[in-house]
Amino acid sequence: MMNNIVLIVVICLCVSFAILTIFGVLKWYEKQRELKKKATDQLVNRCYRILSILDIVMDRYMPHQTKLLLVDYLLTIIPKLGSHQRYGQELADKLPELFKIRDQLKSSAKLADKGRVTQSDQLSKIQASLSSLPALIKGFALNGIVDKQTAKQQVELIRYGNSLAYHDLLVHQADSDVDMDKKARALEKYRTALVEMEKVAAIGEAQKDIDRLKRIIESVEQALFTNRSTGGS
Repeated sequence: MMNNIVLIVVICLCVSFAILTIFGVLKWYEKQRELKKKATDQLVNRCYRILSILDIVMDRYMPHQTKLLLVDYLLTIIPKLGSHQRYGQELADKLPELFKIRDQLKSSAKLADKGRVTQSDQLSKIQASLSSLPALIKGFALNGIVDKQTAKQQVELIRYGNSLAYHDLLVHQADSDVDMDKKARALEKYRTALVEMEKVAAIGEAQKDIDRLKRIIESVEQALFTNRSTGGS
């Protein structure tokens, strides 16, 4: 009798342990599934964020190697997201254009200087996109996608692109002021553009823009002095 009771107790304990183990395994699998889904969703969001940046930021303000890095990243990640129920196919449809962009980037050492900022809202979008890139590039470095030295160089060039975009808007506005014979107002904007480019004087081709702005400022100052000396406006 006692042996039967002990056996029943042992069986009950074994069953209880088995049930707890099964529930534990099921809970672990559910947790892993949730973590995988979260990681996949993060990759999807990152891909869309990068695609948005590539669409918004003109080549003039995007470092060549940074754009190539972003495109290569997308070409590596998007095929892995094909099973994503909602966005997998939509992202996959971007691949042909991305391959085309990569071929263009690899066939040229420098991006085409097409398009410049001419509107304030345009500048806001470009600067917002550029400001999100340093954290992304640093994340690539932490994950071994790019080495730290290259990441640092890219971050510096992105900073240059940010200043260049603001410079272009100011110069565009100043040129318009000159055309409307508003030289004093134009001079102020040219000077502001000069200060902006001097912040990144050691990066990219900033010195070329600085020298050009100094010549323009000198020319406008001389025109203003002449006008005042002759009693003009």
